[in-house]
Amino acid sequence: MSDKSDLKHDPLFPPSSIFKQLLEGTIQDPHAILGMHNLSDGSIAVRAFDPGADRITLLTGGKRYPMVKLHPEGLFAVAFPHRKKHFAYQLEKWYGDQVFTAEDPYQFMPHPGEMDLY
Repeated sequence: MSDKSDLKHDPLFPPSSIFKQLLEGTIQDPHAILGMHNLSDGSIAVRAFDPGADRITLLTGGKRYPMVKLHPEGLFAVAFPHRKKHFAYQLEKWYGDQVFTAEDPYQFMPHPGEMDLY
């Protein structure tokens, strides 16, 4: 993406008002934009936010899918136009020459815990 105005038309990019909340740390429901989502065209996309990561690769089924850095503040995404069902995955995050692989916490739906019930 070379022009910020292009982001308004990119289905991978979340609504700008919600993205602004994410950047400001005021977002009430980060699951609304992060993790795996169905797009309006029927495809699936995965978004991740990590301001410190240089690059992120999605790992699933023994394959690697580099994520596109949609915003310099650390928003990454990848689309799967031919996938219709959600799937398990991990994220490989690069910080300089160090790499860490982990589950994406946003691939799991939030579940209220005991502390949330009071």
